Amino acid sequence: MVELSNELKTKLGYNLRRSSVLMMNDLSRELGEFGLKVTDATSLMVIGENEGCSQTEVGVALATKRANMVPIVQRLRERGLIDRVRTDGRAQALHLSEDGRVMVSQLKQMLLEHERRFTDRLSKREFQTLMQLLQKVRGI
Repeated sequence: MVELSNELKTKLGYNLRRSSVLMMNDLSRELGEFGLKVTDATSLMVIGENEGCSQTEVGVALATKRANMVPIVQRLRERGLIDRVRTDGRAQALHLSEDGRVMVSQLKQMLLEHERRFTDRLSKREFQTLMQLLQKVRGI
């Protein structure tokens, strides 16, 4: 089969998107073994790092719309991974349950292995440069 030319291969956005799709597909497959969606897992990890945070704060941290956070938090509560504690008035703080702590620990290990499948293709210096450049593109 003849390989077609593709000018898109020289475009930043195209390469970012292709790389992202590759990594996200791999991550989704891995998370499926835990019965989690990417949004559930990332929310769970942010809650674990920020015990007592609000649902709104998690949404802001992950750039997730407020309306989309409602079903995410509901799924995590139904699985017994998080608890909500009323703080004052209507405000509720999110905390990991014991099962949630165990899950976060397992997720961290899985994420290390997931990242390693991609970062092993790069030298340590290449990885550091890539991270710096991506953050620069994002305006961080």
